[in-house]
Amino acid sequence: MDIIVSCQCGKRFRTDSKYAGKETRCPGCGAPLTIPDAAPGVAVPDDHATIQEAVEAAEPGGRILVRPGVYREPVTLRKHVEIVGDGPRERIVLESPQKFCIAVMTDEATVRGLTMRSLAQKGAFAVILLQGHLVVEDCDISSNSAAGGGVGANDPAARLDLRRCQVHGDPDWAVLITNNASATVEDCDISGATEGAVGVDEGAEAEIRRCTVHDSKGKGVLADGRSRAVIEDCELYANASLNVTARGGADVSLKRCKVHGSQAAGVAFGAKSRGLVEDCDVFGNQGMGIGIIEGSAGDVRRCTVHDGLGMGVAVARNGRGLIEDSDISANADSGLALLDNADLVVRGCKIRDGKTSGVACVSARATVEDCEVCGNSQAGFVIEQTTDLVIRNCRINGNGQEGVRAAGSGGTVSDCDLSGNAGGAWNLDAASTLERFRNRE
Repeated sequence: MDIIVSCQCGKRFRTDSKYAGKETRCPGCGAPLTIPDAAPGVAVPDDHATIQEAVEAAEPGGRILVRPGVYREPVTLRKHVEIVGDGPRERIVLESPQKFCIAVMTDEATVRGLTMRSLAQKGAFAVILLQGHLVVEDCDISSNSAAGGGVGANDPAARLDLRRCQVHGDPDWAVLITNNASATVEDCDISGATEGAVGVDEGAEAEIRRCTVHDSKGKGVLADGRSRAVIEDCELYANASLNVTARGGADVSLKRCKVHGSQAAGVAFGAKSRGLVEDCDVFGNQGMGIGIIEGSAGDVRRCTVHDGLGMGVAVARNGRGLIEDSDISANADSGLALLDNADLVVRGCKIRDGKTSGVACVSARATVEDCEVCGNSQAGFVIEQTTDLVIRNCRINGNGQEGVRAAGSGGTVSDCDLSGNAGGAWNLDAASTLERFRNRE
């Protein structure tokens, strides 16, 4: 059990109970301190019939052991306590028929090793953090509440640590972080929910690591309302809408993740959001693999984007960004699509083995350099109504039609290898003014 140590300077910090009685120094002011003993624990139902009775009787910093059983009650925490399941998690059940299982309105609290079920039909979270710092570990949390969820944090002073938990059921949201709250979610399995598995909104911040996020009837992870989400080493799959999406000025960073099996897009940045996708494997989504649209900015680095039923990467409607050192392959539509005033730099990528064209550029601006555009079923590049396009030092080989097909377009193609395409190197209509220098045909 952790011990909270307080200094006269106002600094409070947490340390392990094994250091009780030892000397230390305040990390704030440097004053010498003695770490106190941990507060004694009580047991439910041995010492108190209900968990709430034990909470009311506990000293601040006290531990409450909960024995196996089914406890039908809502529990409100207004002091720093630690609630710990004493036995197998599946046999220690806190169940609330009409409201939350646990509501936190204190500076510090910890809950470990419980199964928590909210049976409320509407407007309830199984666990709701209204202020302070809450640690939830090794719990099974479920809810079927419309306009509610599994775990929620909703206050600028709220800080949630959710670790090694299962969060599931059929509420609006499995995990919802709003109103400038912050959360760290690690090693969790999050599934179900009608709106989305994880929502981060209204200026909130969330760090999500080593989690599986799946089988939502809506989105996997949604960041909205100028919020910020960092998603690392996760697997996001089989969500009915987007696996990951940012909108409303949100900022999302996605690193070392697997993103697959969405019934829509894999990753989408829209509505003037900002995103980074790095070292990810994005595959088998029914829509585009990665989309950067609606005035959003996104960078894609060292990713594989493959075997999707739509476009590999789509940048459209004033989207802008950078794609580099990525492998985009075997998608049912264009490997890379630049549309409707997109503005993009593509560098060091392989765009290959697609079922249609390699790169489609329509009414967009782009620089494509040091890339391989090979083995696509149709043309390597399809360019329409585009005048600001630079293609240089690329290999454009082995495509099923022309290397470059242009209609009503300009720009430059230089220092490229366009040999071995079934339809030849070029197909340029009379309205195209594409300039060509030092190319091998």
